[in-house]
Amino acid sequence: SNNRLKHLPALSKEIHRKLSSMNVSHNLLVDFPFELENLSHLDLSSNQFEEFPSTLMRCLALKVLLFEDNRLKEIPPDLSQLHKLKGSSSSLSLPF
Repeated sequence: SNNRLKHLPALSKEIHRKLSSMNVSHNLLVDFPFELENLSHLDLSSNQFEEFPSTLMRCLALKVLLFEDNRLKEIPPDLSQLHKLKGSSSSLSLPF
């Protein structure tokens, strides 16, 4: 977090398989290019996302997604696997 990243670096196959939590908040990210099979907690807060990354819909273990303070207008309605979604913003409408 707080690294002013515009892009995330490539991840090895082992990291893809084992990574369960990731905090990349307070950067300049506009995309999340990974489908991480065991990712359960992800903090993408305070970045530059204008659209919800479609790859997150395929992170089936994801239970906690922190997404506040981005440029999103809406979040897809089919996020039923999440136990916690935090995406507060004055212009963001949540599907539930």
